[in-house]
Amino acid sequence: MASTELQSPLLSPNTAGAPEAPKPVPSHLKPPSKAEKAKYDFEYYFTTDAGAKPVVIIVANLTCVTILTILFFLTNNLHQLSGMHRLLEIMWMSFGKMGAGGGMGQNGYLWPTRMILILSGFMKMGAFSLLVNFLGDAIDARMEDLFEGKSRVLEENFTLILGWNDKILPLVKQLCQANESDGGAPIVVMADMDKPEMDGFLLDNIEPEEWAGSKLVTRGGNPINPNDLEFVAAPIAKSIVVLSQGFDPDEADAQAARAVLALTGGMKFQPQGWVVVELRDSDNIPVVKLGISDKFSPEEKEKLVLPLVGSSLIGRLMVQCSVEPGLARVFDHILDFSGNEFYFKNWPQLTGQKFANACFSFQDAVCIGICTEFPAEGAEDPLTGERQMTRVFLNPPGDTIIDATDELIFIAEDDNSYTCADRKFLTPCGKCPEVSEQKKTATRTLCIGWRRDMHEMVFEVDKWTAPGSNLTILAPGTADDGYKPDGPSVEDRVGELEDAGCFADKLLNIAVQHSVGNPLLRDDLMKVDIHTFDAVLILTNEQEDQDGISSDSRSLVTMLLCRDIQRKADAEGILGHAPVLISEILDPRTAELVNIAAADDHMVSNNLISQCLAQMSQEDTISNLIDDLFNPVGNEMHIKDIRLYAFPGESLSFWELLARGRTRLEVVIGFYCANFGPEVILNPTDMTPNIGIDKSTPILWQDGDRVVVISED
Repeated sequence: MASTELQSPLLSPNTAGAPEAPKPVPSHLKPPSKAEKAKYDFEYYFTTDAGAKPVVIIVANLTCVTILTILFFLTNNLHQLSGMHRLLEIMWMSFGKMGAGGGMGQNGYLWPTRMILILSGFMKMGAFSLLVNFLGDAIDARMEDLFEGKSRVLEENFTLILGWNDKILPLVKQLCQANESDGGAPIVVMADMDKPEMDGFLLDNIEPEEWAGSKLVTRGGNPINPNDLEFVAAPIAKSIVVLSQGFDPDEADAQAARAVLALTGGMKFQPQGWVVVELRDSDNIPVVKLGISDKFSPEEKEKLVLPLVGSSLIGRLMVQCSVEPGLARVFDHILDFSGNEFYFKNWPQLTGQKFANACFSFQDAVCIGICTEFPAEGAEDPLTGERQMTRVFLNPPGDTIIDATDELIFIAEDDNSYTCADRKFLTPCGKCPEVSEQKKTATRTLCIGWRRDMHEMVFEVDKWTAPGSNLTILAPGTADDGYKPDGPSVEDRVGELEDAGCFADKLLNIAVQHSVGNPLLRDDLMKVDIHTFDAVLILTNEQEDQDGISSDSRSLVTMLLCRDIQRKADAEGILGHAPVLISEILDPRTAELVNIAAADDHMVSNNLISQCLAQMSQEDTISNLIDDLFNPVGNEMHIKDIRLYAFPGESLSFWELLARGRTRLEVVIGFYCANFGPEVILNPTDMTPNIGIDKSTPILWQDGDRVVVISED
């Protein structure tokens, strides 16, 4: 494999920009006074802590008793007594008055007088019941204000979530994990719902230890109302996540565009953080971009709003997994904040060195690329005179020189879990086995289900498969044909694809065929000769007013039927290899049942999309990184046979495996090894659970083991 090695930085020397000037704090969001902050903290405590009410009642009564005791003492009550006896009697009299009773008087016997005063207290309760009722109404109104969150948000350095859908729970959990290393951070949620309902759902479904020090603040409001946005301090949020609202994709994306316009142009002050927008259709990305106010320069627009089309991401990953099973587990591992994830960091000590040196400089991380600033044509930067654009380069040539302003991209357990070593961990590793990668051959792929962005999956299959391949789409027909839920007819399917520019005669590698059938019926599955397909992709059909686990149940039945038909027909013997079964599911609880269907891979779409949203909310540059990883053009993630790197029965440490990968112009980031179970292991360190090795430990490699790399193909 040939490559042109760069001998110069990715960033030209004259493009190093000056430090970005700090943004002014909006005047109407000045730091709160001590009284405002105390009131805000009390409201948060009172509405989230289950034991707040009795504590507040006890503290209030004790405070009143203390005040009365001081007043009785100052007014010379019970002067005939002295010392501790007088103090205790005054306290008792104060407590009695709180209950409408009484304490010691100047005349009369002590205990009979007390009994009479207590009795008079009950009598007074009846007389003052009407007043108590009025006071109760006033207190109830104030309590309602507290529980409904009528006060403005006073948090700092927080992530703001606008909207509410079935991704809210995994998203909040991911943000809690992301903030754990910093001791937690505020998470503010604003949706068109009642605050108690939001609090109850999140607090009931997230265990106390899962909050990891983070703080939940909820407010009811409309995400497209600028006043409501300022009410939750959107201008000073560290980052903002806009969740998709509604079942209809076009209406949901239109709502997202309106929210972007309200955030960037409707508020009095520009947002200081960036906005991550969940979309349902990639065709609506330009619409959302148009929603950005013209107050921002083209460069600022690129960095300010980061769209994520979840269905497109899931479709791409399913196709990639059909070619290289196991990729879904790799992405799930690397996007989840509980394990290894992406980090961007500048290391001045590596300035002027080659990228290949950086790969062997970190004991507890894997360096996978460089993030740099490139000059771009267009609007000029007021400081440098040039417009700068952030670019991500995964697995650049080994001779690429690291510039002083470049950030290196890492896979690591935490931002502070790795350091640059004084020495290089490069060791003699010998040559790779002279084994050629298997050439792609024509394959047959079956896609069960239909979605409005099916053209993107068709294009993806066309990119990843060899010429002469076939793609068959099996989905229910129209309601007139007796299907419920129904789908588009074959003619409508072809029309939808062509409207999106997906013409059969323009596809390079595949021929597309359409079939009508119910994926829940064995006979309909057998009609398409399911045992003759190399890969079967099962899409989950979402329905309005139906939860994810119900949709997953249908997908699980289809998985079981497909695998049973393949086994009975001996598909492995017909194809010469085991067929691949990939499924999309919505609810994480279904993931535990997927193993029953013996699926090669699966992806919990709601979890995966939530992970991407959380990653993008923590680091804006990750948006470019995710695009590159899921793009078949350039460098992306691959899973390759161990025989390309190690001889049969050979023991190699991770450093040696990485060195052999560099001879193939690849970056090794992890592996599947039978010695350590079925799960993927990325960035092995002595802290990696359940393996007990680090990068220097020799590992015996066997046939069937696989290596996870970032490479061009």
